[in-house]
Amino acid sequence: FPPEWKWLETNLHFFEPGSATSEKLWFSIGIHPHDAGNWDAEAEATARRLAAHPKCVGIGECGLDLFKHDRGELEKQLQAFRAQAKLAVELGKALVVHARLVTAQNEDLCFETLSELVPVDHPVHIHCYSDSLRHALQLCERWPNLRIGFTGAITFRDRRDKGAQKGKGGVQEKKGEAHCRELVM
Repeated sequence: FPPEWKWLETNLHFFEPGSATSEKLWFSIGIHPHDAGNWDAEAEATARRLAAHPKCVGIGECGLDLFKHDRGELEKQLQAFRAQAKLAVELGKALVVHARLVTAQNEDLCFETLSELVPVDHPVHIHCYSDSLRHALQLCERWPNLRIGFTGAITFRDRRDKGAQKGKGGVQEKKGEAHCRELVM
């Protein structure tokens, strides 16, 4: 399992009522795309157990990361993503999505996967968003309870310049995404 799960289990007492920090702490539980190969029956059972905690507000961050990973790892990521999306829906927990998709083809795959598994009224948080305006608008139109958190990387000069040259992103276009609400729990 990811080391964060052990940390969470060791420190779960801080989330309990009466703890000095309990009123300020919430968590989500899931397997990041980097660790997708670790999603198995034992991981699902552990995620289910931890998700039953009253301070667990979501399942994830799960999803697809094709920025640092090649398409050879895509099937493992898709399997873990689908399983966690189903679990979030089943348990009525927000789905926390990590998606670094890089291409319009990958954005479409992510959208299709979410559309297949996640009802339109389900809460979804897209974490650390850095993909296209087209995709952000598509997500916002489909899921009214979707929230997008933006990465500071969208302001980096090299991102802005590349986006402007390719016509797919960049800071100027990202400003149009402000109507997509930020996550508030």
